[in-house]
Amino acid sequence: RDLVRSRGLGDVYKRQLDKGAANVEIALTGAVDLEMVAVGDYAVLNDEILIVTAVNTTLPSVTVKRGGADTVPGAHNGGDRIWFVESGAFLFEVELDSTDTPGVKVLPATAKGRLAEGSASGMDTTIAGRLYKPLPPAVLTIDGVLYGTTYSGDLDLTWEDRNRLTDGDTLLGTAESGSDSRETNQSVTVKIYSTGDVLKRTAAGITTGSYTYTEAMEVADFGARQASLRVDVYSARDGLESQVHSLIVSRSDYP
Repeated sequence: RDLVRSRGLGDVYKRQLDKGAANVEIALTGAVDLEMVAVGDYAVLNDEILIVTAVNTTLPSVTVKRGGADTVPGAHNGGDRIWFVESGAFLFEVELDSTDTPGVKVLPATAKGRLAEGSASGMDTTIAGRLYKPLPPAVLTIDGVLYGTTYSGDLDLTWEDRNRLTDGDTLLGTAESGSDSRETNQSVTVKIYSTGDVLKRTAAGITTGSYTYTEAMEVADFGARQASLRVDVYSARDGLESQVHSLIVSRSDYP
């Protein structure tokens, strides 16, 4: 059986979808079989997993939770393809490691039949060990605001930890609370960059669920208070890293 089968698909219609943790309604165009999509299904938009909370086949549109499973909210362009999938059963009996680049062929199926394997183009894939990577932090706040974009004085960050072993079997959005626990050796890393992508400070091994980048640190790192900067937050464990929350935040009390 197929590992995944498309239930419905469409383009994000007209407008850009920015990074954010809140539920959002996505208008679609060119949707196919959207009536087969149900609340609780998940969708894939570029590298982000979305969790369906409502379906409107008339508009058409779907309302989704952001940053599901092991992904974080991303920025998407109008016209990007969104795929709705359902799980199936699949057994692949060849052991692969990080040095392998297995070939894959996609065989789409329609009412007229399935594309012959000999007619499909082959694609090389990279083994990333995604199953073993820690889950990214969730419920990330900037100065008390979920996925906030401004701060004043000190830059205060808080988050909840996610545990791959206890939260991995539940499809949660990034704004939802899980177990707020960590695997053995799991911690969070915070990196501060200029808006020109120059790394200014790294704080690793955080296990407290919060970090404060003080105004004094900012002046020491940059030479002066900044109008805006970039902050990256991710989990790390045994040399493996989760996907990264990467946000541009602006100082509301600048200069």
